Amino acid sequence: MGDTPVRKCAEWKAKTCDVCGNAELLALGTRRHLVQTRSRVAFEMIMHDAVCSKCGFVLASKVPPDKFMFDYYSASYDMGALYVATAARDYDVEYRLAMLARHVPQGGRILEVGAGSGEFLVDLRRQGYMADGFDPILVQANGSARRGFVGQKSGLRDAGFDTGYDCVVSYYVLEHVTAARNWLRKVRETLRIGGGLVLEVPDFERLPGVSMDHQHLLHFTPFHLGRLLASLGFEVIEVDTAGASRFFGMSLLARLTDPTRDKATGRLPGVTEERRRALVESGHGLYRTACRVRESKERQAGEVAACVARHVEAAGGAAHVYFWPANEYARRIAEKLGSALPITIDVVDISTEKIGTRVEGFPHEVLAPAFPKRAPHLRIFVLCSPAWNPQINAQLRVMALENVCTIDGIPAICSLLAGKA
Repeated sequence: MGDTPVRKCAEWKAKTCDVCGNAELLALGTRRHLVQTRSRVAFEMIMHDAVCSKCGFVLASKVPPDKFMFDYYSASYDMGALYVATAARDYDVEYRLAMLARHVPQGGRILEVGAGSGEFLVDLRRQGYMADGFDPILVQANGSARRGFVGQKSGLRDAGFDTGYDCVVSYYVLEHVTAARNWLRKVRETLRIGGGLVLEVPDFERLPGVSMDHQHLLHFTPFHLGRLLASLGFEVIEVDTAGASRFFGMSLLARLTDPTRDKATGRLPGVTEERRRALVESGHGLYRTACRVRESKERQAGEVAACVARHVEAAGGAAHVYFWPANEYARRIAEKLGSALPITIDVVDISTEKIGTRVEGFPHEVLAPAFPKRAPHLRIFVLCSPAWNPQINAQLRVMALENVCTIDGIPAICSLLAGKA
């Protein structure tokens, strides 16, 4: 009984479209998730998926109070306590720095919103930038800056940030917020006129199955993200839809040209009726693709789980199974394994934001990749990253562990992510 998580629910209320302000949202489906967190609180996430009838943007048509989302992320992560200086990153640092180098001169002032444990702030300072960072979860959990990241301040609205930053950067944050327009207004207040805004978000157009995550309230295509920014006085300068610092993302850089502009009229200006219908149908189509991908990933997870079970049987019926990294693919496969096999299951990750946390579907906290060279039983590593499996496998070879086998849980899934199956 003591291990039973406390269930936390909220009242999810209707909202308008973040891109155009329209209130007529067409229902697509409902997804319910009971997400167990590291604090032993299980949060009920109810995604009321919808498409805007005026612009085709796909979003959650109902959202919980901000306090519920804050409590969820606070219960899921303790980023200040998780910083591990030697841990590898789960994103491409050089990609991020290269984009900034093209647009922000050395010595420029940069604010990172959603700075996590502050790793990227260190990278920015090493490149000669004057970098500040903000992350509400870190600040509220710890009361002040941790691990020497003096750029962490106490709140975007009241932290005392100067206006006039040369650039604001935010990576994989915007898709989580309950009101994107309000969030961007606050970000805009920190920028000088002509200042840059770098965003990375999951690319719903290219990989709809990835964007449709249980934490994501908003599903951006390049078109919709560009239109949202334009309505708030930004001019889009650069968009990369071929990839970003994470394989599933797109990156966008915009420049603030009119800090007074704020237009959400309930429709997109300059869009013909034919174009409107095409956008709405595209939203429907991308959502259908995401649903097919989700169903196919369930089948693939079952096949990988069966492969694990065969290895356990061949090893005499006992093994230690490690899933690497901690993500939805690992969770799906672990769920298919169930509890019938006499095995120990753990999940491994290099992300400093995940190590030491509890993730849905696993009985123990996420481990850092440190293993004894020898073990009395078979160790099965199930590699679950569409982007990093070759690197993970190479890292395991360098470790030269004994009594080990690896299973690639991704190849069949990769084509499904892009809707090719």
